[in-house]
Parts: sequence; structure tokens; C-alpha cells
Amino acid sequence: MKNKFSKILLILMLIFLLSGCTNMSKLEEMPIFLYHSVKPELEEGDNPSMVVTMENFEKDLKYLRDNGYTSIDLQTLIAAYENPRMKLPKKPFVITFDDGYLNNYEYAYPLLKEYTTKASIFTIVWSVGRDKFILNEKPITPHFTWEQGKEMLESGVIELGSHTFDMHSPAGISYGYENPCGFGLEPMEGESQEDYYERIYNDIESSKILMEENLGEKVETFAYPYGIYNDTVIQVLKDLGFKLAFITESSEKNKSIFEIKRISISNGIRVSDVLKKN
Repeated sequence: MKNKFSKILLILMLIFLLSGCTNMSKLEEMPIFLYHSVKPELEEGDNPSMVVTMENFEKDLKYLRDNGYTSIDLQTLIAAYENPRMKLPKKPFVITFDDGYLNNYEYAYPLLKEYTTKASIFTIVWSVGRDKFILNEKPITPHFTWEQGKEMLESGVIELGSHTFDMHSPAGISYGYENPCGFGLEPMEGESQEDYYERIYNDIESSKILMEENLGEKVETFAYPYGIYNDTVIQVLKDLGFKLAFITESSEKNKSIFEIKRISISNGIRVSDVLKKN
């Protein structure tokens, strides 16, 4: 009787462990797509690696729907990492956008609603609602306003995360307030570790505070500009209460919940092509 009970207990333990492994495998294999801009048509000067036409974006959404895929939001993704035995849909996927362009609101958002597909937008906070640089009149690609961001957030279709306050810039001078900066979140030459941590912390904290004040919701997710990060940046995110962050590499395995890979989608690459390869 004792041996029989021990066997049953062993079987139950194996089922328990295997269910967790299966879910972690599903998380590792889950496609997470990265877009930037969605427009009716490509315009002169548009970079087709950054801009997807509405027709192609709709093709992606239709393929995912018609082939039994289910979009999940980032809170579900966080919960799945925290609890490996949590049940996920059979074919889960995540859609993300970087930068916070107005065209996300004008063109991507209506299609996402039509196809009942969730997505997350990572916002460069200094540029919210702007179509020009702050310190001069040079035009930039327009970004959606706080009001538009809140509308999308309240729809339940869109989540918003941070893409820094003013660190999405090449090395030298930041795009927003023209402050000294490294390339993205890289340290500046000669910068001490203490000064580097403080500079990164202050910027990301500012993005979080402004987003939460203007949107009325906690901001706990992050995408690294240009995919650049290191252990110091991850520690800053943890210290500020972030729970998840995305890189841009698609070839490596996820190293942690702060290093989740994404697959970049361009106008010449369809989601169907990516998924059929896998």
C-alpha cells in the first residue's frame, strides 16, 4: 500500500513538473511581433523596414485569426512567467509597437479593434502629441496625444509602456531636450557607474511618472531603444517597479522576463512567412 501511494505521488509530481515545463516551452516559442508605423500606403522617403501598409497589417491580423492564434496582453504574459503552470491559449501571440506614432492610433488601432486583437505600444514620452522637435521647428513623424493614448488604453485593446523619456537618440545629444547622451541607453564615454545609473534612472522614472499621471494607469512594461540594454539598465527597471522588458533580437532565446525577444515585421515580411518557417 505504501509503495502504491509513493508511485501515485511520484506520478502527480511528474505531471506537476511537466505542466510547468510545457508552459515555459510555450512561452519560449510564443511569437512576439514588433511593428513601428502603419500607413495607408508607403510614401516617398518611408523606410519599408519601419512602415507597414494597412493592407499588409490587415493580412497579418487576418492570418492570425483564421489560423487559430489568440492575442494575449502583457499582464497575461507577466502572469505566465511568474506562474509557469498557468494555462495559456493553444496558439498565443503578442503584438507590440515601438515609438508611439500617431499612425498607430489612426490606422493600426481601428484594425486591431476590428480583429479583436490586443497590442502594446511603447512610447517615447517627450514626443507625445508632437509633430516638431521641442527646441526647434523641424518636423518629426507625428506622435499620438495623451488623450488618444488614454482612449486606446480604455478600449481594452491597447496597453501602453515606456520607451524612455528622452533616450531614444544616437550618441551625443538627445533628440528631445538636447541633453548629453550615449547611444540609446548606453553609458557615455568617461561616465562613472554612479552617474550612469542616476542618469538612466531619472529618465525612465520621468517617463513612468508622466505616463501614469496622464493615463491614470500603472506603467510596468518597457522596450529598450534600439534593443540596447545591460545589467545596470535591468537593475534600474527592477528598482522602478517594472515587471517586463523587450529586446529586439529574434534569434536568441529569452534570457529573462527583462530580455524577451521580438520578431521585427516590415512591409516585405508577413507574419504568415515567419510562422510557416517555424
